[in-house]
Amino acid sequence: MNGRKILVAGNHDSCWSGHRRHAGQVQRYVDAGFAHVHSSGVVRDHRIGDHLVTLAHFPYHGDHTAQDRYADRRPEDDGRPLLCGHVHDAWQVHDRQINVGVDVWDWTPVPEETVLKLVEVR
Repeated sequence: MNGRKILVAGNHDSCWSGHRRHAGQVQRYVDAGFAHVHSSGVVRDHRIGDHLVTLAHFPYHGDHTAQDRYADRRPEDDGRPLLCGHVHDAWQVHDRQINVGVDVWDWTPVPEETVLKLVEVR
């Protein structure tokens, strides 16, 4: 795929800091083509156009299961729009949370222009 790829790691990524096999796994993802690997699963102060957003694997709240799992790994809701994954096909947009997982975007990455439009109305 073209473009600069950033991995915001989550519970299924061995480079995620909460994964049981975390130690020494980041280089594997860099070698696979990621420009940056965020092992914590959270990136604060990311800019989309003129907007500051939070990137995280987990949403502020909500899940694709009956209960919100990994409560201690979720980002603090600071009022900013959140680009996340983890919820698979449970929802595309939920309040200020935008699910950028391919499960709900026809199995393709979400174009930056689409994300920007969604952020601007949040």
